[in-house]
Amino acid sequence: MTRGGPATRPLLPSFAATAPRSRVPTDTEHTEAFVALAPGPRPHAPRRSPPDRRPRVRPASRSPRRRRSPRRRPRRYTAAHDRPLVARGLTKRYGTTCLFDQLDLDLDAGEVLVLVGPNGAGKSTLIGCLTGGVIPDAGRVVLGGHDLRGAPLAARAALRYLPQEVEVPQGLTGRELVEFYAGVFREPLGRERVIALADLGPAIDHLATTYSLGMRKRLVAAALTLGDGVLYVLDEPFAGLDREARGALIAALVAARARGVGLVLSAHDPEDIAALGGARVLELGRPLTA
Repeated sequence: MTRGGPATRPLLPSFAATAPRSRVPTDTEHTEAFVALAPGPRPHAPRRSPPDRRPRVRPASRSPRRRRSPRRRPRRYTAAHDRPLVARGLTKRYGTTCLFDQLDLDLDAGEVLVLVGPNGAGKSTLIGCLTGGVIPDAGRVVLGGHDLRGAPLAARAALRYLPQEVEVPQGLTGRELVEFYAGVFREPLGRERVIALADLGPAIDHLATTYSLGMRKRLVAAALTLGDGVLYVLDEPFAGLDREARGALIAALVAARARGVGLVLSAHDPEDIAALGGARVLELGRPLTA
């Protein structure tokens, strides 16, 4: 130590002066070090086929197998059960009110089933269950050999339905509506026959929305004869028709019955039922309340 001056220490050798200068690793060395420390198998470069190797060609005789679709086929019943209508165990309740319970129906070709009963007895509900508009609480419906729930498109193709209140689309004339039905039911050559059966005269070229209820029913009922329908379901078909229109509709139904078409309809007038040439009557009572 020097008197009157700062304390001095012996100078130590500098690390930078004595240690060897380290080299900065390159990017490739960084990558190799990371791969060496990484767990698991080391990745390798993809194998490259030699340039003279050609891809293997499958012989023409062997075709690749196609996996079958897991889609279930529509259930098809045997010829003994290919009736226009088969219903088993139909049940429908609204709250505590039971309209029908475990109802079984069988309809052969050319047979007529008439539903009768007081208002609210369930006639329209039963028709809805047979046509798919109402889902029953239990039971099964088969139309033309096709289950209505399992194969709805095939079942509906065998069905022709005339509701009680006939609605027609706007903007179409009666002739255009017949052409539409002919395309849906795949019988384009039956247009003129349907127009003659409807017998609307010059009104066939008017807008269908201007028709009365009787004219709309005559037109739609005539259109039901297109295609290969095996079951006609009609809800109060004679309501709102005059005597001439009623006679034309009865004649069309009798002709369809002669072709083997099954008929299910609701009616009140015994004369209309007798005019169909005999029918089986199903009387629905008043709903049961639990």
